[in-house]
Amino acid sequence: MPNRIHTAFRLVLLALAWVVVLVGSGLVGLNAYRIVRRINQPRSSILGAVQKEYSTISDRVTRDVTTMDQSLLRYAASGNPTDSEHFKTKAAEFKAWIDDRRSFLNRGKLVIVEPVTLTVDVGTLLDQVDHAFTQYLHDSDQVLNFNGPKGTSDALNSFARANDSSLKLFNLASQAHAQAEALNLFLGVSTKWMPSYKRLILVSALVLGSICVWLAGWSIVVVYLKKILPLRMKLVESRTIIEKQEKLAHFGELAAGLAHEIRNPLTAINARLFTLQKSIDEGTAEYEDTMVIHTEIKRLDRIVKEFLKLARPAEPHLAPASAGPLLEEVRDLLLPETRRRSIQFQIDPVVDTQFQADPQQLKQVMINLIQNAAESIGQNGVITLGARDGDYRFKGQNQKVVIIEITDTGPGIPATVQEHLFDPFFSTKDGGTGLGLPISARIVDNHGGALEFQSRVGSGTTFGIILPSLRKGA
Repeated sequence: MPNRIHTAFRLVLLALAWVVVLVGSGLVGLNAYRIVRRINQPRSSILGAVQKEYSTISDRVTRDVTTMDQSLLRYAASGNPTDSEHFKTKAAEFKAWIDDRRSFLNRGKLVIVEPVTLTVDVGTLLDQVDHAFTQYLHDSDQVLNFNGPKGTSDALNSFARANDSSLKLFNLASQAHAQAEALNLFLGVSTKWMPSYKRLILVSALVLGSICVWLAGWSIVVVYLKKILPLRMKLVESRTIIEKQEKLAHFGELAAGLAHEIRNPLTAINARLFTLQKSIDEGTAEYEDTMVIHTEIKRLDRIVKEFLKLARPAEPHLAPASAGPLLEEVRDLLLPETRRRSIQFQIDPVVDTQFQADPQQLKQVMINLIQNAAESIGQNGVITLGARDGDYRFKGQNQKVVIIEITDTGPGIPATVQEHLFDPFFSTKDGGTGLGLPISARIVDNHGGALEFQSRVGSGTTFGIILPSLRKGA
């Protein structure tokens, strides 16, 4: 009798365990199914069209308003009727484009909840663009109808009011660019992980329906620990990436506004300087002063352009590539400069493993690193180029990579400098902008890679461009 009681008790416990496992498995499958439904509610085709519309708005507003600003400034400085007519023509085209887009688009706001909260409202953005452009035209009329002499302070002041209005349009273009980037990343996350969720739910249902309850329950637990939990972690990681993208978008918006505020006064100063130079004889001290001013204006314009590259780098056009041809092309390009410094170029054995890269952007990074190495050496040294296979941990996972290395025999980098090496505007070179390395790091990051270095004082420095390898057959 006691044995029977014990046996019955064990059967009850086993049955309860089966129920708990079954209910738990059902809850896991239901939770995963809800996530898939939430992610799948906004159709990819719709979001793709909205993302394209935001990109079109950003590009069109930036391009057309920049063109109108330049025509208006030239008219304020010189009074050339051609500039006035060009401004009016471009303004009419831009207004017609706004009206066409507003009439074509459906009104309404789309709110996406999973995996991140995202609000899409193109109609309201176009309304804001139309309102800001109306104010811009009103302020521009004061420049076009200014009756005083052109090129004077009063004429340029009338342009400054229109310039302030155009800044609102540039800010709206930056908002559209940020929305397009966020949607692009959202679509990438949804497309990548949706099939995994669907396959996971299907496998769970088949297991539960084809084998015994206990085996099914155990399988679901294993699947949850090995599949769903890592996918959840990757969604959290994607959320972090989106937040980083939003911060970069805000940084890009700030950079665009700052560049706009700097460039227009520089253009006005340059126009006045050109007028002033006509009234000064060449060879005089005054003329030399104007040339110094012109040189500094060009330097400021270069800094603004590099700052915009850091804030809004061009998207890489990725294609399969290998390190050998790129290193040889860069070496041949910089060989005359290094020979003048009595610096030797060496190329170590280079692996032919392929990776995804934009050749032009990657060569830009290599050229910057080699020029830095040459400036570090000064005279009589060696720069060694090479590429090898390796392993690197990206986003918590070990990956096969290609490491392109640029090694110099310079004095090395002091520890105090290493801490700030990738900080924007930090430079140890006279006349340097401090943007070369941050831009290079941003380009490599956009390739899905990393830029790292090793340096010892007195022993030289090695920079490594680390890029994920292409799997054979990929």
